[in-house]
Amino acid sequence: VSVYPRSQTALGTITAVTNVGPAIGVLATGDDQLLAQFSIAGRNSSSLNQSKVTSVEFQVSKSPGVTVTNWYLKTLNGVQRVNCTVSGTVMSCSDLPEEIGLLTTTGREMRLYGTVEVTAGTQNPFLQIGINRSGDISEAGAIRWTDGAGQFTWVPLQSPLANGTMLR
Repeated sequence: VSVYPRSQTALGTITAVTNVGPAIGVLATGDDQLLAQFSIAGRNSSSLNQSKVTSVEFQVSKSPGVTVTNWYLKTLNGVQRVNCTVSGTVMSCSDLPEEIGLLTTTGREMRLYGTVEVTAGTQNPFLQIGINRSGDISEAGAIRWTDGAGQFTWVPLQSPLANGTMLR
């Protein structure tokens, strides 16, 4: 029985996932609060294909007295927004349009917003969003993407991919 290493071939790749917000920020309450800013960069093997992020799973870390609802994702100056869903501590944004997901070599900035409430008396409230799992060929990560021909569920980078601003 021969065993060969598993591999995939892609017409592009994701080259970087970074936090483009400050390391520490203020946890403000109310509607449409900016909660995290990430940049995802990539490159294509030719001008004939366009790589695009199709969905992202964000890891939500927060103190018990902090509640966030109405999550959505936009680009820096974007018009389109994508509503996101939460299950436990994972917030998912799927079906990303090209305005948000199309990869560039310099990076496409994604901004995550939500409605924030902090219960009165909460001591040391905090909120931090991250993109954790890079995944591998046999295990899905936090970013799903396409090279225009195939679908991929992992990126060739180290986990955690990026930790967002620590809001206090």
